[in-house]
Amino acid sequence: MTSQAPGKDYEKAIATGLADYRARRVQRYAAVNVILLNWAEDDIGPHLAKEAADLSQMFRDVFNYVVWPYKIPSVDSERSLNLAMAQFIKSFGHEDNLLIVYYSGHGGPRVEEKGPCTWAAYVLQPPCHPHPPRPVVL
Repeated sequence: MTSQAPGKDYEKAIATGLADYRARRVQRYAAVNVILLNWAEDDIGPHLAKEAADLSQMFRDVFNYVVWPYKIPSVDSERSLNLAMAQFIKSFGHEDNLLIVYYSGHGGPRVEEKGPCTWAAYVLQPPCHPHPPRPVVL
């Protein structure tokens, strides 16, 4: 008879099975890098920040990927994001690498002009904002 709680045997069996699986798993990529994009300021609320933190932890702890958080600034957002993405691709976009881009915020095509997709921190411009963030056009 064992002195451990029944759940402990189950947890140990799962941990052993996962360890066996990880040893057999073949990694297709030399490296996997993830960039998590969200706005430094937005009208969405704290739940997206928690979602991004949970996702970051999963990528790091479960998949052992390298995670790079990036807050899109309110001032000069389009140029700053373009520069950050160019640096991310230049640094990690090698032939045998996988790049994952995750964005949390508002987005979609401009309804009034059937143009390219637009990312935005706010649905409407915030009143009396000293530096209203400009939408980023993709």
